[in-house]
Amino acid sequence: MPKSLEELLKIKKWTGKDAGLLYLYSTKNDILNSRFESSVKFPVSQDKFNTILKKISVVPKEYKEFTFYSKFQYMVMDIEKLSRFYNEQLNHHILKLNTLLETIYHDKQTEKKIMNLNISDEEKADIISNLDSASFQETLFNTFDKEYIEEITEGYKLSRKIIIKDLSYFYSLEFVFSNILKRYDLEFLEEIMRQQVPFHGYINNLNLNYEKIQDCLTNKERKTFNEIYIPIDYNKLYPTNEDIPDSETGEKITIEELDFLTPEDIKTFVLELSNIMTSKYLGSK
Repeated sequence: MPKSLEELLKIKKWTGKDAGLLYLYSTKNDILNSRFESSVKFPVSQDKFNTILKKISVVPKEYKEFTFYSKFQYMVMDIEKLSRFYNEQLNHHILKLNTLLETIYHDKQTEKKIMNLNISDEEKADIISNLDSASFQETLFNTFDKEYIEEITEGYKLSRKIIIKDLSYFYSLEFVFSNILKRYDLEFLEEIMRQQVPFHGYINNLNLNYEKIQDCLTNKERKTFNEIYIPIDYNKLYPTNEDIPDSETGEKITIEELDFLTPEDIKTFVLELSNIMTSKYLGSK
């Protein structure tokens, strides 16, 4: 178990490992500050850290130990950038699909109210055609614009595919990063990863909107809708130790067999793993 930050701050005689851990705690602090636009001051100044580093640099064994831990900074920074990118991209596409589903639900509810009015079919059609809502004229099931239906359907399928692929990548990234940290007893760095919970909430809401729409559709519309939209089960996108591929042979290996990965190795490894998870997910449909 690595020393906590509080324990490190009490140290009088520094080792290379202790200095390396302090360096990583500082890196974590910088990342969280940048993410949340805060300025929580790290308890050790750069001058004090330089003094510590100067002392251990004269002992080759200790400096080599520090260098090993300092290499993790590059990996951590790379992971954070990837994590932030996929977080933003996922938010964009999930919001896009949710907006579409909410629009469909709202417009089908409006249509239902109009169709229940005690007026002629011509009058109902006239009301619908004169509604100010542009979205109502361009929903997935609007018979007035078939070209738009085809266009929005393709956009919907593409966004859903991107969400599945990005979730696979994000979970694979988190899985590999988490296991590497556990292997080197550095779990305190796991906090820099974006939390899964918001994604789960957004996708649960996406699936809930899907269920709500079902009650507003005719049998014909429901059939068309169900061919286009399939609820997303994010649980099937989580990797396990059995899913880890060997980059050269393609055979499965255990996380304990992994050598230390450089940031570039991680990108390649995560991509391979996410491709496996995406294929498994789509193959189960």
